[in-house]
Amino acid sequence: MAGSLQDLSGVILGRSKLLEETFCWRWTGARVGKKAYGKMWVGKRNRLVHRVAYEVFRDGKEIRGRQIHHICGNQWCVNPWHMEALTQAEHVKAQGRWELGPKLE
Repeated sequence: MAGSLQDLSGVILGRSKLLEETFCWRWTGARVGKKAYGKMWVGKRNRLVHRVAYEVFRDGKEIRGRQIHHICGNQWCVNPWHMEALTQAEHVKAQGRWELGPKLE
């Protein structure tokens, strides 16, 4: 599997479908559950795609000690601009808060 940031961005974009009504990037690759988070191999680790997308497109490094909140409410969305990195306490308060409209299934 890809390892550089450029390779990872290509994989993420290539396995995502843009939903024009919400601008969510629907992950079309492997998932943890039927309607849950996407997963992908990065080196020898199986990682959650939304975290990798945030790191690749927004932060440039692996996020530790933070949880990623989907402000669109869609776990399968890997659009990094639909996410914010929060502490656990902030994430608990943010649960159920979707700033980008209704949650899709």
